[in-house]
Amino acid sequence: MLISIQDKLPPVYHHLFVDLVAKPIPQETLATCHDCVLCQPRDSTFVGTKCCTYYPFLTNYLIGGLLSDNDHTLLEGQKRVEAIIASKRGVTPFGVLNPLNYELLDKRIRDSAQRPTDLWSANEVSSLRCPYYDKGHCSVWKYREHCCVTHFCVSVGGQEGNNFWTAFDDYLKYVEYSLSKYAMLQMGWDASQIPLETPTAESLRFENAVGEVIENNYKQMWGEWYGREIEFYKETYRIVNALTAEQFENITGVNQAILKKRVLATQYTFTHPSFPEYLKFNSNFVLKPLENGDYHVSTDKVNFIVDEMVVRILKKFDGTKSTESICQNIKPLGLEFEIQYLKPLLQADVLIAI
Repeated sequence: MLISIQDKLPPVYHHLFVDLVAKPIPQETLATCHDCVLCQPRDSTFVGTKCCTYYPFLTNYLIGGLLSDNDHTLLEGQKRVEAIIASKRGVTPFGVLNPLNYELLDKRIRDSAQRPTDLWSANEVSSLRCPYYDKGHCSVWKYREHCCVTHFCVSVGGQEGNNFWTAFDDYLKYVEYSLSKYAMLQMGWDASQIPLETPTAESLRFENAVGEVIENNYKQMWGEWYGREIEFYKETYRIVNALTAEQFENITGVNQAILKKRVLATQYTFTHPSFPEYLKFNSNFVLKPLENGDYHVSTDKVNFIVDEMVVRILKKFDGTKSTESICQNIKPLGLEFEIQYLKPLLQADVLIAI
């Protein structure tokens, strides 16, 4: 099933990405926020976080849009953002970024431990839970940032899908910081105080390693907007939301054009996958039936849970019938099946080329 890129984007961008929003992409169904692959094992330490062990950098205009929105489904997210602003931790004119103590903890767990995520402890996982994660849902989804738009643990497009989402993530990151800087300039911000590269809590020096805000530094950073942070964020959203597509192109310049070309190139290969003519189900996979009728499929490379019908479909790939003929025979069963679903199975060696 194909959807449009617009279906994956926060609404604030719909009128700006005129060359992108209507482009089709396969719908991701193998790993979604509603069916998180990290949470499938019952004893997973990620059950209370999903893959949201991440502190999003919500740019100034995304925060402003969230706080200006009358959508009642955003009330929880608005309360959480307002509480963070009141705490001043990670709160900058560029947006709300991860506080210094979170940044250091994240680095220690990810880099120093040198362990795969399936060996993280429950305490490590919960300590990195996203501040906007609310009982399995995102409380700021309508104004989510680049990573929350583009991250999929497994893509239906396999490597081509991963390439597209990586290119799209690079594009959104560039757009986010470009627009946040533009909004600051329009607000009369001193250009010498706007770094060309994305800032961090460490580089801005207004917090210490134990999570305390250095008040004088924070006040100096905000200048005349100190104490009026929410008002500032709302105004940056008004500025960005009023842009035309032409103004957006002029503001973001040639780098945006280059990154967009990369997105379009990977979008084409994502939607036009190529497959070996003959595939075979890898007999080295261990199929373990579960009490509810599902199967636990595993090797030393991957493991996941599927229902009996999926196992029956996988076994149809015996190397004697063409990939195309099998896919055509599956569709009359009433299943919503697309050939691109096979890509990640190839990537994981669940299916192997003959």
